[in-house]
Amino acid sequence: YNHNFSNDFSLFSTLYYRNSTILDNTVAYITDAYQVGYYRPNNLAGWENMFSYLPLQDLKIIGGILFEYESLADSYSITYSNSSIKKPPVPGNPKMDNNTLLSLYFQTQYKIYDSLNVYGGARFDHSSIYNDIITPRFGLVFNKAKFTIKLLYADAYRAPKPWDFTFSLGNPDLKPEKMRSLEIAASYLVYRNTKVNLSVYKNKLYDLIIQEQFGTGFKSVNKGNVETIGVEINLDYVAGFFRSFINYTYNSSLDDNGETIPEIAKHCAGLGASFYINKNISLSVRGNYFGKRKNPKIINTTGSDFIDDAIVFNSSLNYTGFDKFRLSIILNNLLNKTYYNTSNRPPDRYRQPQRAILLKAEYNL
Repeated sequence: YNHNFSNDFSLFSTLYYRNSTILDNTVAYITDAYQVGYYRPNNLAGWENMFSYLPLQDLKIIGGILFEYESLADSYSITYSNSSIKKPPVPGNPKMDNNTLLSLYFQTQYKIYDSLNVYGGARFDHSSIYNDIITPRFGLVFNKAKFTIKLLYADAYRAPKPWDFTFSLGNPDLKPEKMRSLEIAASYLVYRNTKVNLSVYKNKLYDLIIQEQFGTGFKSVNKGNVETIGVEINLDYVAGFFRSFINYTYNSSLDDNGETIPEIAKHCAGLGASFYINKNISLSVRGNYFGKRKNPKIINTTGSDFIDDAIVFNSSLNYTGFDKFRLSIILNNLLNKTYYNTSNRPPDRYRQPQRAILLKAEYNL
């Protein structure tokens, strides 16, 4: 619900519900001897009210309040079959945890000069699990003709889930992971239809949640830091009925001992193009390069703890000639590439989908 009380004050309200249950017919993985079934219920309902206020010509204030109620299993319910071709029994209902979150936030935007804006804000979260956390943010944005540059700083956190508290021996004193982020970004309109973007960022993660052995068992603890340095470059080109892009990301994430963090590729890239055959028909092709990544464990079939790099192409044909309708034929993994993703659970790695054809229909109310 959105209502404008005046030209200077507006209110936006959202009521939402999310169900991300892992269904009780889920087969987590299959071995030569058995199948493993998982079940994890999860429901969340929330309500958010956000306002926007312009008390002065050069000052804008955005603020809001949010409340969420979540019911989440504190662990998976697991069952096993006695054969690789037999589905496991339906798992029973696991123990549930009911949690609440109340958040208050605000952000101000002030125009110092015609070309310079300053941003500042903070968010206060009160959780029934991890108590109170305040996360600030700050930014400077300079824009002049074809050139824009941004300096951004923010704090963030990742809250522990119920199974982090109850894993093996359990740890009721577990705290959220925290992060500080600093980024410098710039964009320049080279020509009328060509734009280049560059950003450099540094993130520091504190109090990581890891599993550590204590005697004959394990428990989750807050231990260690991670430092990430990254660079992103993007080039966009638009001319008439043709649009294209190319991008590249470098990401170096190291722990306290200088070891590479698993599952994160140092090098990734993408490119794509869209061509409008006429005003109603368009053809899009895009490709993604997934760099070599460290796997959390040795892969038995290869004897290595690395996932090979891969290039995967996808395409789509779109038609918008109908009133309020959009039809698309989507072809994923165009070249039928065999490639894998990392895994910290059985199996040792996840094979990704082969070529797939999808038909998508959208209707605009």
